[in-house]
Amino acid sequence: MAVSSERIREIDISRQARVLRFLRFTDYLLVVLCGTWLLNLVTLPFIDHDMRQSEGLIFTVIAVAVLSFNVYTGWRHVGVIDERVWRSHLLAFPLLILFCVTVAASTLFMAFGNDGGMNLEDYQTISGFFGACWLLVGATIGFISVLLLRRMRPETFGVPLVELLRDLRIRRGKRAIDVTSIKRVNAPRGIVIGVVGGIILLGVALAPLPDDLSTARPVMQISQQLSLVGYFLLIRARRYFQVSADSLLAADKRKPILFLRSFEDDEKVKFNISERALLDFSLETRLSNHFTYFGPFIAIGSPKEAIPQLGAARVILSDREWQPKVMAWMEAASVVVMYSGKTQWVTWELAKLVNTERVPKLILMIPEVKGWRSGTRFSDISARMEHVREAFRNTKWFAPLAAFENCADVRAMLFRSDGSLIVIKSRPRNRDSYHLAALIAHSILLDQSGAALVGISGPLRGQRLPVDKEIHRVGSASDNDLVINGDAYVSRFHACMFYENGNLSIADQRSTNGTFVNGNRLRNGAVTVNAGDQIGIGRSLFEVAHAESEDRPRAA
Repeated sequence: MAVSSERIREIDISRQARVLRFLRFTDYLLVVLCGTWLLNLVTLPFIDHDMRQSEGLIFTVIAVAVLSFNVYTGWRHVGVIDERVWRSHLLAFPLLILFCVTVAASTLFMAFGNDGGMNLEDYQTISGFFGACWLLVGATIGFISVLLLRRMRPETFGVPLVELLRDLRIRRGKRAIDVTSIKRVNAPRGIVIGVVGGIILLGVALAPLPDDLSTARPVMQISQQLSLVGYFLLIRARRYFQVSADSLLAADKRKPILFLRSFEDDEKVKFNISERALLDFSLETRLSNHFTYFGPFIAIGSPKEAIPQLGAARVILSDREWQPKVMAWMEAASVVVMYSGKTQWVTWELAKLVNTERVPKLILMIPEVKGWRSGTRFSDISARMEHVREAFRNTKWFAPLAAFENCADVRAMLFRSDGSLIVIKSRPRNRDSYHLAALIAHSILLDQSGAALVGISGPLRGQRLPVDKEIHRVGSASDNDLVINGDAYVSRFHACMFYENGNLSIADQRSTNGTFVNGNRLRNGAVTVNAGDQIGIGRSLFEVAHAESEDRPRAA
């Protein structure tokens, strides 16, 4: 089956995903390792009387300031891709490099200043030296990564990555959950569990270690297990602070953003990786961090889970209730984010989006497929794509879907109203590749969530006029959305444009001289117009175009 390359637009983010993998590695270094050093330094003057002397106290104050800034910067970067944090990284990493060089050099100087040289059995000295070296390498890699990211632009996308992220940031609103008192699942229980987990981690961080290496090893193993318990409890505590979808929708009146997926694709808490999961629990939590700024991020919850998973605000419904609820949310949603799945009901949800013509507002993602064997992953992804193709059979998107073969690298897909596809792909499989694909897809949707009129003749000739409201009134009166002055053939309230589900239509409002589409006068009812169509209003002529990113305000 031959399909024109114009029907499939591919955006490759492999380079950005690789660099983000290195930068994400520094989150653990900044938050956990720097945080542990910070706690030890804060308590050191109370334990070691020599540190209360002027020189030791000055070093401690400077070190606490540097480490505090690095911990704060690392925490801000957890679960997000934000160019503002990268600016902080440009200061945090050099400070950390300078600090680590100082610590490593002073450790070597004091060790070899002794007659016996460095004692390899001194666990405190060895761990301090190698810890400083470890942070030094990580900070250097992180600094280089940020410099590269600030210069990158995704292939075939044409917009620098920094500019794309900045544009998304200025478009977002406030998170209702930050400004409104919303009832949580069980906040008191979450506080208790969180406090217990925090006490365990604090005790592990502040507990003194034996100087003898042979004794310190078993103590460290016990400490690691206790740390996992603490991290696991903190993750559990966070789940009790989740809100229900109904409560969130009652507080946040913006259009919702619907998250659809199979329950089997929900991330599960695993004890042995709870340390890493605390900082970056799942792709869903990352999506929630982003989309919550654009509307309530909601989903159907699994009836098997008494406590909701971290991420979207959930509601648990019966078998009789969930389908009507999903249909209502599909209609109300400004964006639908969906994981492709292999189950009957995920396919049903996708088919409903297709049948109700809501595909233009869909971001279809391939979820993180686990497993080290490439064959197993490819089989899983291929099965998901087959379900997608089946849902789009007999539609204008089926031909490009059937022709697209490299499904293993797909991270997100968009379906344009003209029947073409936008495929965002990445060879690296790190979580940042999925996350960045979702951000790019959302940016494209926002750029296309409206249309523009380009003035061909008349008073507004040469101007580009965005149409980004659901109801856009046109006329000579000053209270119209598009005011046409200087044209005596334009009525006060001449025409009305409607933008819904990616479709633009126009209706005449009983104007004196009529409204024309491609030379044909409109009669009763609204007529759908597409990019390239010409609209005549009075002596003014406009051409319909897709909204471009430059039609929207940008950050200074």
